[in-house]
Amino acid sequence: MNRATRIREIPPCPRSGEGMGVHGWCYHVYNVLREQGASHEQAAEYLHQHSKNSRPLTTGDIPKFHTPSDSTTGLSFRPRTVKPTFKPSRLEALARRMDGFETADLAGRSPIRPDNRTPASFLHSLYQPGEHVLCFSEFVSQGQTLWTRPPQGEPYNARQLDSFTKPTQGKGAWFLCNPVDGQWRNLDRLKGDTNPTGRTRRAEENITAFRYLVIESDKADPALWLAALVQIPLPIVAVYSSGGKSIHSLVKVDADTADHWRELKTKLAPALVTLGADDGAMTVVRLTRLPQCHRAEKDRWQSLYYLNPGADDTPICELPTYPKSPTDPITPAFDCDDFSQPL
Repeated sequence: MNRATRIREIPPCPRSGEGMGVHGWCYHVYNVLREQGASHEQAAEYLHQHSKNSRPLTTGDIPKFHTPSDSTTGLSFRPRTVKPTFKPSRLEALARRMDGFETADLAGRSPIRPDNRTPASFLHSLYQPGEHVLCFSEFVSQGQTLWTRPPQGEPYNARQLDSFTKPTQGKGAWFLCNPVDGQWRNLDRLKGDTNPTGRTRRAEENITAFRYLVIESDKADPALWLAALVQIPLPIVAVYSSGGKSIHSLVKVDADTADHWRELKTKLAPALVTLGADDGAMTVVRLTRLPQCHRAEKDRWQSLYYLNPGADDTPICELPTYPKSPTDPITPAFDCDDFSQPL
């Protein structure tokens, strides 16, 4: 097969927000062309010419080119870097600064008392009126419930998702971290033996706001990971247990599009992966553990440790400690919108 034939097999550049996105397409096609023997200049020119039906390319679209510039296209390219890997020594060094920091200390810095939240009141604090969130008791499914945030100011049923607290299949519960439109779609790229029509409601095309990124680690010691996590200057809105050995965190990124989300993730990932974060978990379409649900296979709860919808870049360890009475009631059957004070 000659080179010209191979190039014709390369997929066309998608429009912004479609498929793998412009950024993903650039990275994929550039590396394919280089592997096939194309020079840097040839690959760059190919991308420049074949992206004309999409938005103009930017430096952020092409994060792994390995020359500083290309005069024929007018593009600037970032140096090729080594893929980041977990460095336990770096995690330990950072964690030592907050040695002994525990989940109780984390809860003490939570503006909203976390232990009396329900799955529904947890979601209610993080999503906007009218937004939909897919909830799962079966990981490989299209979701068992499409939860909807009611209008601002209206009472809502804080027990609406209590069926997920002890799911019958025993593996716990999840939610899709970014809100969706709830519509079913048939996508060719998802067709397979188990899904011949490609029918889905949990694809990138369903997402309505690219608000959150999930950070989790199965490699790091949980105590060290927690001590490091609370020092990171990111807008972490929630921290919760997987019901296993890992701790999940929800970070607010508020990206404009899927491509913008991926650009932000590309900037954040190297430092986080070095500390032990799972790079594979940082995807636009990502299921994460639904807090306050039981994981029977581990006989443990997916406990909520921290909840701060208004988080900014202030590290959690620098936040004040909020006083909370041990007699505070559990979440009532119907709750209100006032999350400004600890419950």
